[in-house]
Amino acid sequence: MRGVWLLALLAACAFRTNPSSSSGSGVDAAHPGDGRTVDAPADARSTIDARVCPAGYATVPGAPATSKYKLFGNAPSNDQGNTWTAGKGLCDADGTHLVIVETAAEAIALGAVIPLAPSSPYYWEGITDAAQEGVWLTVLGTAATYLPWSPGQPNGGTAANCALADAPGAIYDFDCNGYEAFACECE
Repeated sequence: MRGVWLLALLAACAFRTNPSSSSGSGVDAAHPGDGRTVDAPADARSTIDARVCPAGYATVPGAPATSKYKLFGNAPSNDQGNTWTAGKGLCDADGTHLVIVETAAEAIALGAVIPLAPSSPYYWEGITDAAQEGVWLTVLGTAATYLPWSPGQPNGGTAANCALADAPGAIYDFDCNGYEAFACECE
């Protein structure tokens, strides 16, 4: 019995709850001192939620409710785009990853909220075939399963090892050194 009590105490200390939720919707509760948030489920005022995302990450309407995103646009009014590698590095530094689009709904939702430049209306996806030409893997090292290639794609050969998505959700292989918008994903 003593061991069970100790495990319960450790679990309570290791995870944070959202005691301030008084509505039926999920609420982000700030944690003093660490700048991170926990997304509490609608019916879980006392339920422990282990998913902790850095400050600045938010849900996107139409995207999976289990993910939060931080957007880096390349529009003139929000010029935060970067190369695929630099974008991946910024996400890694946050303990998150370059967005991995898994459904058409998620692609469309992200395309609607990421500030895209009219001259380059694309954003980086967290998939690459740099390790082996034609074998597209996610930045997490798993096989990419959602690959809605635009007609004629992929066509870049060995120089185009990174994937770009457009607002409707089609993807293109592209040189990783291009300067594009991107999003980091916390799930």
